[in-house]
Amino acid sequence: MKYQILIGLMLMTCTWVSAQNDTPRRWALDAHAGGVKPIPSHTDGVGISSLSSIGIPDSHSGLLTKLHAEYYIPFSPFSVKGGYEHEEMGLLGGDAYADVNQLMLGGRYYPAPAKWVIQPYAGLDTYYNIGEKTKRIDMAASSSDHHMDYTRKGIIRMPAFSAAPVVGVDIYIFTCIAIQMEYGFRMGIGPKTEIDSKYNSNPTVFHTTTHYHRHTFTVGLKLSFPFRWTRADGDNLIEGLFDCLFY
Repeated sequence: MKYQILIGLMLMTCTWVSAQNDTPRRWALDAHAGGVKPIPSHTDGVGISSLSSIGIPDSHSGLLTKLHAEYYIPFSPFSVKGGYEHEEMGLLGGDAYADVNQLMLGGRYYPAPAKWVIQPYAGLDTYYNIGEKTKRIDMAASSSDHHMDYTRKGIIRMPAFSAAPVVGVDIYIFTCIAIQMEYGFRMGIGPKTEIDSKYNSNPTVFHTTTHYHRHTFTVGLKLSFPFRWTRADGDNLIEGLFDCLFY
């Protein structure tokens, strides 16, 4: 059965038309998944380590998914990029939760020659929140040790706008298929989230504020167009299958 699969792939490869590796990329699609982590918020009257010791951790990681289209500006190392993104991020150990749907528009600069397999880039992105922007929090938590009970009240304000410098790399495993990795630091623009926390073990009311500045890191798949599958791509695919099957 293994040999039948390999023979079929070889026959398919023979029918593909060879393409020039220097065919310019005109546009691309990419899809990503990864993480988002808000930076520690500011709490009046107590440090982050002290806040953690009397309650629960301040920060909370979340999930980020992205879908983009990219247009390469002809005869230049620049491109324009836009799409949709979804962020799930928390604060105060997840007690305060933001679910952000947003449109993204940005640009990229590719300093390396287009023929290179590894394509590093830098860019700047902007985001507009098209979903819910404000919600209230009014919650209480209890445990077997009542000294650790606490309440939280306040307003969660998701950023209406955000901006982020980004750096990343496209690693082309085939002529028009790349693995993409990207890091960004997103800065929330607009009113800040404000939450008051009260712990049974401490008479102080702690006032927490944040603008939802956050780190992001994602990994995704990128398809460039016009799409070409070269004979070399087919050979590489078959060699990879041989390695997986026999080694």
